[in-house]
Amino acid sequence: MAFTERRISDPRAYRYPEAYWRSLYLFTGYRLLVGLLLLGSVLVSGDMLQLGSHDRTLFVQASVIYLVSGLVSVAAIRTRWQFACQIAVQVALDEAGRGALLAYDNRDRLLVELVAAALASPPVQIVVVDYGEQEPLTSIIEPYYKLPIISHIHYRKRPHYHMAHARNLSLRASKGIYVTIAAADILPHEHFFATIRTRLDETQADVLRSQTDGYIGVITAKREMLMDAGGFDERFEFYGREDKDLLLRLLRRGAKQDTYDLDAMMELIRTPWSAKLQHYRVPLTREEAHQYATAIYDENIRNNVLVANEGLAWGSFD
Repeated sequence: MAFTERRISDPRAYRYPEAYWRSLYLFTGYRLLVGLLLLGSVLVSGDMLQLGSHDRTLFVQASVIYLVSGLVSVAAIRTRWQFACQIAVQVALDEAGRGALLAYDNRDRLLVELVAAALASPPVQIVVVDYGEQEPLTSIIEPYYKLPIISHIHYRKRPHYHMAHARNLSLRASKGIYVTIAAADILPHEHFFATIRTRLDETQADVLRSQTDGYIGVITAKREMLMDAGGFDERFEFYGREDKDLLLRLLRRGAKQDTYDLDAMMELIRTPWSAKLQHYRVPLTREEAHQYATAIYDENIRNNVLVANEGLAWGSFD
């Protein structure tokens, strides 16, 4: 069998077969259909759906931009100009669009992923904290009520979200020897809990944490040690540093730690800061939240704090 090699001195001058352009038309049509369905479902259903509930206005804006980019792509295809460049741009837009849209609708997806991972490596208890939500999580959690692994905490005594208190509520409700703490923008893969069990058996560690800062908030630790350390310091009312503060206290108290690669075990949804800082008692910018949390964190380091919330009923429903 003989092969003939044809070199193209200028790839931009290569005329791609018409079948290539038809395939690109189909891909663009898929993007337009997805954008229309997302935008239409939110506009028609209003508040009846959880879709885009974190920031409905921003979700609609992202959907419109996704649609407009699809329409622009249709016009570009008609020019038959630089196929390789067009498909690269379309793939990049598709990834960016899906990431932006998923950032506002990840709670139900998170629960699906958690249940799958828990059932693949029993026994696991999943504690869901429904904290001061304007739109309760009941509709998302209801399909799983019959599963004994789900513990659903309703907390409505504060109108605003409190980061450390919410996490302490989940810690109080947990019953396992080890507790894994994660936010709703962390999606575990099916083998997540099985891998953690194996790692703990191999290392006999008290604390497991990520090797990278991107997943610093995902901490697995012995429940007894977390309780003895006073849980999360409830002065951390807003976003940031509460996880690093707890980890530092555990290590200062003599906990044996091990690190592992979470990139292969979880998917991190890049949540915009505007969404992360919603629903708190006072509106804060990213810089203000960072300064507030850093001041508490630095103070605890200076004072060599080993137990948080001393003398307080932390993680309380009152």
